Amino acid sequence: MAEVDRGKYKIIEKFGDSTTLHGPSHVIKARSLKIRLLWSVICLFSIGMAIFMLKGLIEKYMSHPVAVRIHEVCTI
Repeated sequence: MAEVDRGKYKIIEKFGDSTTLHGPSHVIKARSLKIRLLWSVICLFSIGMAIFMLKGLIEKYMSHPVAVRIHEVCTI
């Protein structure tokens, strides 16, 4: 069982070394539990704010209806 856990940890550690996302890499590379928790809170807060702002933008976009009038002319 310990070998499976160590294998999973190595995969996660490799992800932390190679990712361009700054938050997860800081969470994975943090040496102390306090710093790891701090970075986790920062990441979760940032994701929550992004979802909140995206929701607002989608609602604003959907609240502006577009009326289209088509006038067809027969040329025959």
